[in-house]
Amino acid sequence: MATKKINTTTKKGRREFANSAKWLPYVQKEFGWLVNIYETNPEVANIIRSTYINESPDEEIFKQITNSKWRTSLQDGEYEYIKGTSTNNATYMARVAARETAVSNAAKNLGYQLTPESVKKIAANSLKGNYDNAALNEAIGKSVADQAKTPTGAQAPAESATTLRTGQDAATIKTTAKKYGLSLSDAQVEGYVQATLTGGMSDQQIIDQFRNQSKALYPSVANMLDAGDLDTSVSSYKQIAAKVLGIDPAQVDLTQDKFRPLLTYQDPKNGEARLMNSTEWNSYLRTLPDWQKTSEASKKNDDLIKTIDKVFGKVR
Repeated sequence: MATKKINTTTKKGRREFANSAKWLPYVQKEFGWLVNIYETNPEVANIIRSTYINESPDEEIFKQITNSKWRTSLQDGEYEYIKGTSTNNATYMARVAARETAVSNAAKNLGYQLTPESVKKIAANSLKGNYDNAALNEAIGKSVADQAKTPTGAQAPAESATTLRTGQDAATIKTTAKKYGLSLSDAQVEGYVQATLTGGMSDQQIIDQFRNQSKALYPSVANMLDAGDLDTSVSSYKQIAAKVLGIDPAQVDLTQDKFRPLLTYQDPKNGEARLMNSTEWNSYLRTLPDWQKTSEASKKNDDLIKTIDKVFGKVR
């Protein structure tokens, strides 16, 4: 028996079509990424259905969906994520890939290794929630805490105040230690976390311990550390390094070997440890391989070649 042809030029026919088996494929074709929302959200389904039956213009459909409770309950980032991933938009998917790389790198900077699944989950949530750096580090810390408490193949524990606190503290301790020029192992971080959770050490006691360790490692700045952390004490030197090397000041990590000579410099006159002065620091930075990649280094090399050409003639 032949299928009855529906006349969609009339309102009655359009209503009949919206109740037929052909309706959902039509929604899929015309509204694409909204089809999943259509199937789960009665409000959106009613907007699409009623605007079709009433032959509303596209502007009206968009307006009603934009003003719907479903849309207004979403953050802009969440809405864009749903739309971008549902349509597999190339530009947005590239943004997702870039965010996953950023999450992985941020975790490594904190001294952690996340599973691919955790990276994808944090990247998705960070795009939906428009995370800043603090929120991103908090999410990484929580994920690390969850991973540490979950045996391979086991179901992850439900989120609790303890697991959240553990993750936050782990990330904070790593970051704080770096501010004092200290690099901690995962075992050391875990020890400090447990000490804070059990009440064995307060946050201030941990900071005091970091300060004392930093004083012992870098006697040249011991007096300065009484006024604040190491990063703050030598912030002007970090700004100089950033300018000379053409990098962000946040990339000047004093726990890295290439920057440590600032703090362990020995005075050539008396052999005593002291902080480099700005002239020594500028000169030292220009001996690093990193400086050779800067525009300043390229210009100096070009100027040198021009001088040689001028004095000796061009080498053919």
